[in-house]
Amino acid sequence: MRGAIACHELIHVVRRDWLFVMAEELIRAAFWFHPAVWFVLSRIQLAREQVVDREVIRLTRDRDRYLDALVAVAEQKIQPDLAPAPLFLRKRQLARRVAAVLQEVSMSRSRLFTTLAAICSALLVAARLSVWLIPFSVPAQVQPDDPGVAVDAGATLLHRTPIHIPADVTARGVVVVEVDLNAKGEVSDARVLSGPDELRKTVLESILSWHYEAGPSSAQVKIKVGEVAAIATRPDGTSGPTYYLPPEWANGQFPATLTGVNFQGITAEAQEQLRGQLPFREGAVVQYNDLRQMESAVANFDSHLKMTIHIAGNHQFSLLFAPSGSQAESDAVGFPPPAPGVQRIRVGGNVQQSKLVNKVTPKYPLEAKQQHITGKVSYNALISTDGQILDLHLITGEAILADASLPALRQWTYTPTLLNGKPVEVVTQIDVNFTLAN
Repeated sequence: MRGAIACHELIHVVRRDWLFVMAEELIRAAFWFHPAVWFVLSRIQLAREQVVDREVIRLTRDRDRYLDALVAVAEQKIQPDLAPAPLFLRKRQLARRVAAVLQEVSMSRSRLFTTLAAICSALLVAARLSVWLIPFSVPAQVQPDDPGVAVDAGATLLHRTPIHIPADVTARGVVVVEVDLNAKGEVSDARVLSGPDELRKTVLESILSWHYEAGPSSAQVKIKVGEVAAIATRPDGTSGPTYYLPPEWANGQFPATLTGVNFQGITAEAQEQLRGQLPFREGAVVQYNDLRQMESAVANFDSHLKMTIHIAGNHQFSLLFAPSGSQAESDAVGFPPPAPGVQRIRVGGNVQQSKLVNKVTPKYPLEAKQQHITGKVSYNALISTDGQILDLHLITGEAILADASLPALRQWTYTPTLLNGKPVEVVTQIDVNFTLAN
């Protein structure tokens, strides 16, 4: 029996089967996710062992002893070392190998070559199917646009922000925009060629954050805006509105009395519907956490609305609900109106961050380190037409961290934002994270 086993392994050596085993394992590693590859490789291994079995019997001329060796090895609990060589026996192949030995059938060269050709063909088909079924590129990831909006990007996009039409805009039509792209495919400038005036600002604010595949230096975008409802339903997966916590309330000046609920850019019918869903009414005394309930109610009603707090003094405040990106929202953060002839837009924090050319890192206050004070400080920032920060308003954050952030943030500089080839002022959000190393 030991002689039969030694003969089996020596035949593998003579055949250089370890080379084929290595090649098969490379194929298995490359297409491990495809069940057909595992099946085909297992059949290859079984066929190889059956060929060696027949050769051993031909050389030793002792079929019975060889069958005894197969059964004896199957009864052992073998823990093989990791090596580029086939095992003498895989228990799951025992029944088929014994049956093949008992059949006394030899495989001719023509049959062997036919089998190998079929196996190679199966591998090629499996590889082709895996490439076809598992794409190596994905389409641009885009959140849903408002109902009635159709977008023709003019070139291949990697990603873009959705088109949201403010509730107070009633104009409909097609806005045609020509965009200039840099070497990375980012929009460096945008010019409106035609379209309703009321839609131009909204379209341009979205297009400025689009990202195309690198290659073309320009593209022509067409945005068609059809009839939409006054208040759009919230798309699944979109983030809810945010509210701006005034600096004087950053240290928790609560409870406070809600003195008024105001609306801008929302139809009268929608105002009544939203009032009915708010958990608190005028005159109610609320805690800071109660604002989260108000925020959730607004998000469920319309994801395009933002809630802004206005301080009235003596622990009193009012709320303003306006569409995201509207002039009301821009004015609500407390910045003065732009100078005559200067246009102002709101840009997302992540988009504006990509245009940062000079960043000064705020110094971590020693007192905050000693007290293990960490967290995020958020500001509303007004950026001038030349990329300088004109004004900063604290949204949230610890007072000691906010004071440390201001001197550094005022030195930040951005690439000017262009619309129709002209620089514009930008309102955006800046977040500074203070963390302590473990």
